[in-house]
Amino acid sequence: MLLANGSTKPLVLAQKDFYIAGSVQHIKLCTFSAFTEPADVSVEFTCNCRTGFGLIQFNQVYTSDEIGTYQFKLQSNMSQGMDVCYIIYFGTGADRYGELWARVLLWSNYLTFQQTNQSQETIPLNDVLISEMQPQLPSGASSSTALFANQFNSVVHISSSLNDNRAGLRISRQANGAGIYLGTSPATDGGVTAGQWNIITTPDNSAQNPLGFTICLGADATKNNRGL
Repeated sequence: MLLANGSTKPLVLAQKDFYIAGSVQHIKLCTFSAFTEPADVSVEFTCNCRTGFGLIQFNQVYTSDEIGTYQFKLQSNMSQGMDVCYIIYFGTGADRYGELWARVLLWSNYLTFQQTNQSQETIPLNDVLISEMQPQLPSGASSSTALFANQFNSVVHISSSLNDNRAGLRISRQANGAGIYLGTSPATDGGVTAGQWNIITTPDNSAQNPLGFTICLGADATKNNRGL
């Protein structure tokens, strides 16, 4: 926002302060109402605490008869503050609605959530920063997805301007290996799901083919004589 003296000031549409001590807490940022008209809505929140600031930009898509898909961009805080967000849906069909939540780490102490931007169409947007924090996410949801930083839920296109062996996707290797994991759970950034496939370089202390190339089921990644 441009002030009379020529300086600028961030626009704050809503704000709420919290104090987080010795336990992880969850904070509801807003509600995306059930279908009223086919209009998408976007919203932006910041989380400021003693070690830095985080930001979540979220776009909720509506189809012709219900709440639809979404896209987001998350910049988490550092050692304290907001580390992950959640989109939680309740109900089905035209009655389906969503809630955007943030998880805040213990000993974040004083922090402030602010709504700093929104789309021109805001009819579906409700309950912005009006709720108190709670230790658990709400129950009874029809679906819940964790939103992590550097996570994409749409097509990623790589078109390099280079014309040498640097072009393409490059993944660095650590002592514990590196890989591409197919069929993982959308609710976590680790672990193994049934039917998950790994394309990996094995750890340097692996009993089978250390620092080699392996294609295997996720559950077989640490087993000898499994995979290709």
